Amino acid sequence: MIIKCENLSYKYDSTNGISDISTEFKSGNVYGLIGPSGAGKSTLIKLISGNIKPKTGNIKIDDKEIDKYTNKEKINIIAWLPQTTSCNFDYTCKETILFGRYGYSNFLPSKNDYEICNEIMQEMNITHLANRYLSSISGGEFQRIMIAQTIAQNAKCIILDEPISHLDIKCQSEIMEYLQKKTKEQKSIIIISIHDLTVASYFCDYIILLKKGKKIAEGKTKDVINYQNILNGFDLETNIIDYNKDKFPIIKKI
Repeated sequence: MIIKCENLSYKYDSTNGISDISTEFKSGNVYGLIGPSGAGKSTLIKLISGNIKPKTGNIKIDDKEIDKYTNKEKINIIAWLPQTTSCNFDYTCKETILFGRYGYSNFLPSKNDYEICNEIMQEMNITHLANRYLSSISGGEFQRIMIAQTIAQNAKCIILDEPISHLDIKCQSEIMEYLQKKTKEQKSIIIISIHDLTVASYFCDYIILLKKGKKIAEGKTKDVINYQNILNGFDLETNIIDYNKDKFPIIKKI
């Protein structure tokens, strides 16, 4: 599958969200969206997920415009986890994850739905939370449940807006390793907005660097994460430490 973004622009009242961005996403890869706050990462994510429509430009999935797909078709194609999520009712964690299967069920979850959710909980090491209510778990645990719900949709493209910001280092690593593994096994697309450049360097195949609504760098991670791009994107001087030629660089603030 290929998702193509062609000359996308979006404006919030007097403020530009993004301006004239073209890029593409291919199956089997993890894409990291990086850039300072207000760079346009969330806007681009909302456009690709179909939650807002571009003012100019278009988005095509396998050469077919995104608006031409039915809602049922889109469920199989794109799963989206926004930056901020909440739940108005106190469901159990397992019930919450099962909502990711809603588009596949007539009304009640099927045996297959339960099997998929059980497998995801096992793979993400959250089976111990299954019967806990959302009101009884931590913010980090809630975030892991929402990531699991998004994955349960079993879409070809999973879009996550800053999903690991509130997780500890161990959980961040586990989640990113799991997403990376899923991407390679299922030949899916992962698009993730992320602030931690070290995590992005290690787990993402490709990076798109945004600043003030514009794309200022794009390419393989090892090519984009360099001194000049970080200086241009974040106005920050850094040391780039390439500790192994087979690994991505590590960023250390001067």
